[in-house]
Amino acid sequence: MTISRLGRAALAIAVALSPAAACSRQNPKGEVTVLALWTGSEKAAFTEVLEAFKGRTGIVPVYQDTRALPQVLQAEVETGNPPDVAIMASAGEFAEYARDGKLVKLDGLVGEHRRAFKEHWLLPMGEGRDRHVYAVPYKVSFKSAIWYRPGRTPEPPRENWDRLVSYTTSQAGAGITPWCMGMGDAPSSGGTGTDAIEDILLHRSPEVYEKWATGRQSWSSPEVRDAWETWHEVFVEHAYGGPRAALSTDFQDGGRPMFADPPGCLLEHQGSFIVEFYEQYRGLPNGAPRAGADFDFFPFPPFDPSGDTAGQPWLGAIDLAVMFNDTPQARELIRFLATRDAQLIWPSDPHRGGGAIMANETVDAAAYGDPISRKIAGIVHSDRPMCFDASDAMPPAMRNAFSRAVLEYLNDPGRLTGLLDKLDAIHAGIPQTAWLDLPCGDKETQE
Repeated sequence: MTISRLGRAALAIAVALSPAAACSRQNPKGEVTVLALWTGSEKAAFTEVLEAFKGRTGIVPVYQDTRALPQVLQAEVETGNPPDVAIMASAGEFAEYARDGKLVKLDGLVGEHRRAFKEHWLLPMGEGRDRHVYAVPYKVSFKSAIWYRPGRTPEPPRENWDRLVSYTTSQAGAGITPWCMGMGDAPSSGGTGTDAIEDILLHRSPEVYEKWATGRQSWSSPEVRDAWETWHEVFVEHAYGGPRAALSTDFQDGGRPMFADPPGCLLEHQGSFIVEFYEQYRGLPNGAPRAGADFDFFPFPPFDPSGDTAGQPWLGAIDLAVMFNDTPQARELIRFLATRDAQLIWPSDPHRGGGAIMANETVDAAAYGDPISRKIAGIVHSDRPMCFDASDAMPPAMRNAFSRAVLEYLNDPGRLTGLLDKLDAIHAGIPQTAWLDLPCGDKETQE
């Protein structure tokens, strides 16, 4: 459901009635509308960022949050009422809007701050003199993480994949459920599964992953099929409550049984954003979980039996600030979001959700208030290459089909061949130019 311009006007009026806004009427600087998916403690943290922007510029930000961001944004763009600024979580959708001429070029606005970001995180589009920046990277999600409760014996091994699989089967054999899982995320459920399949393929064969993520590898190829089957064999078959429970559990609640006494499951594969939800769990025997004390993570283990992680890529996603309306107020907000000052506010907020890692590399690990975030930041800003989450980077039609297929596979694993063939058919109908040629690491990014 979208908020119309009339609805936004009502929000602006509500803001105008506040004491702070009463002062702004004496020196009106205008307003800027902002759309993002952040709710809960993430919304609270981003609100602090917007308040700092307002204090610095006098411009009043009008914030709209929705978990259905792709659908809301599409509706607003199609009706000619896009937000001034949006924070997009999908590189594929970002690319589609940029190609369609819906986004404003930001080259001059990023300016001196450009060197504070990894070049491929800026996702420059086009070639030669027509190559431009359309986004400011704001927040990074580290998705190659496996979460567990420290202090329990035996602790899960992390040296290599084979040892993790052996741990899974031995715990299951002892009557203990190894894996927590929740697939729900209306209206775009299935991301827990797509992330796990991607991580398996990425760590088994980065070269195949990159070809597949950029539309140059078939879904029914042996390597891709094996990633699906491995996910089912290791994760799904040993998931808390089985596949049907995973289908009916929202992703933010998937890890809740881990904190029961005794735990209902031991491990969860999930992105760094899950920290916020862990910290909000209530009604547990030992109180709300605390980062570092009650839960920790280790990076997805290498398939190399030696455990060598040198140059090992990690799966990630970036929240991108983009501009739809070229107004002075929107320009000021984009400039602000690119700065170190703006990106220091979120990790410095004691009430924020943990696990939020900022994209600006001048925000070092010491800025984060909990050990989990500091550890993640150390990986994110290390020399280890990030590979963009494939489903986030795919054309929207392909991404949506991937998510649906994951849910159908959970419901009936015997349908895998047909599901992969169907994905190949959808792939065949999408021109190669619609795919982002997203690299792993710092190789040149091309449209």
